[in-house]
Amino acid sequence: MAEFEQTERTRLRLYHDLGTFEKKDIYAIVDEMPMCHVSVVIDDHPYIQATVHWRDGDKVFVHGAVKNKMVHAIRNGANACISFAHFDGFILPRSGFNHAVLYRSATLFSPGRFIEDPAEKLQRLEQFIEHIQPGRWDTIRPPTDNELAQTGIIEFALKEVSGKAIPPELVPAIMPGGEMEDPADADYHPWTGVLPYALVAGEPEASA
Repeated sequence: MAEFEQTERTRLRLYHDLGTFEKKDIYAIVDEMPMCHVSVVIDDHPYIQATVHWRDGDKVFVHGAVKNKMVHAIRNGANACISFAHFDGFILPRSGFNHAVLYRSATLFSPGRFIEDPAEKLQRLEQFIEHIQPGRWDTIRPPTDNELAQTGIIEFALKEVSGKAIPPELVPAIMPGGEMEDPADADYHPWTGVLPYALVAGEPEASA
């Protein structure tokens, strides 16, 4: 199946033409962003936490201290909403109303499965390290039993999810002379264009 099934929670109600349920699109959004935001409701109060993640097929994993409030809540059945977002730049046309952001995002709704089995936990930690730097796991000291016991890993099913983006090809419609511009905007002459942003890996810096 090339698309994720739409649900009442993932159905796009506003600007649905910018949305996607294509697996390849959502995989790319999840994989290219090294961090996500996980939110849950704990004791009737909303909480959100930024964390790193990694994907294996239609499963997304995060890790944190077993004593972490959010990890503890998900372990005990709290449902999570997870956001993955890329900020690609500002779109600056002549109208203040038409100013926009170039972005790609995905939102996932899922209960979490706390991984209890130490062997499975070790396997997922190896995936995480290999995701950061392939081949690294075989060169580092593996976790001790005590360290493993302190580390919580949560698995989320990448199933109830939707994506949304303002793609670069939409920019000409917003710019001067584009179909979305009000003719009255021609009386204003600010600088117009795109201020691009990118997440770029720097050169590795070796330790002393």
